[in-house]
Amino acid sequence: MGQEVHCERKLSIFADQVDVPLVTYHLTAVVHHIGRSLSSGHYTTTLIDPRTNRMWNYNDEAVKEVGRLNHETAYILLYRKEK
Repeated sequence: MGQEVHCERKLSIFADQVDVPLVTYHLTAVVHHIGRSLSSGHYTTTLIDPRTNRMWNYNDEAVKEVGRLNHETAYILLYRKEK
């Protein structure tokens, strides 16, 4: 269908000419779309446990641990702000 989405696990925003980030965000979840078009298909979600860094894929009633993110089906990325 489309292009691969680069799911950066950590995003930092810097001010001009400053080496220290103003704010940093950590990836917490990815919504995946599997199908031929955005108006049809199937959605799943991968959640990342911030304490352990383990990833879990939720697909209807099935939940399984995964070793890597699927960048090819990534549709929505959710981040949390670092404290």
